[in-house]
Amino acid sequence: MTANNRPPTATHARLYAVGTTPTAPTAPLTADPNPGDTHTYTVLGPGAHGTAITVSGGTQLVYTPFGGYFGFDAVPIRATDIGGQAVNGFAVVLIRCAGDFTGDNRVDGRDITGFVDCVLNGNGCLVSDLDGDTLSAYVDLADDHAAFVAKLLSDPDLTCP
Repeated sequence: MTANNRPPTATHARLYAVGTTPTAPTAPLTADPNPGDTHTYTVLGPGAHGTAITVSGGTQLVYTPFGGYFGFDAVPIRATDIGGQAVNGFAVVLIRCAGDFTGDNRVDGRDITGFVDCVLNGNGCLVSDLDGDTLSAYVDLADDHAAFVAKLLSDPDLTCP
């Protein structure tokens, strides 16, 4: 801790889950203007599709999905530095169906491949399907001609088999 402790400025975590299996313990990333500050984490609320807890003295997160869902979930977290200063953020979880070891959910044709009109959102994309649902997709840029594979991660019409 420095003499003039300043609060951390951002925190987030990326976790990956399959089926109902808990994630590996994962330390969130925290931006802090004070070199050498360490952080503990608090889970501020539940996710929509699973629960998160802190482990290892509050330095790591573990998320357990409820099951029957594939897509993203987000859990609000707080990072607190050794001086008591804190910042809120999110742990974002990608939940895959059990048995989908490659992470593409391709077994049931949920990939959208080729040129797709979409609204870019960070490294993601929002695509509408035939019945008007908004789908979250991860965009994997394949070449300089803007061909890509949008791997479908969330659709309200679909659940894990």
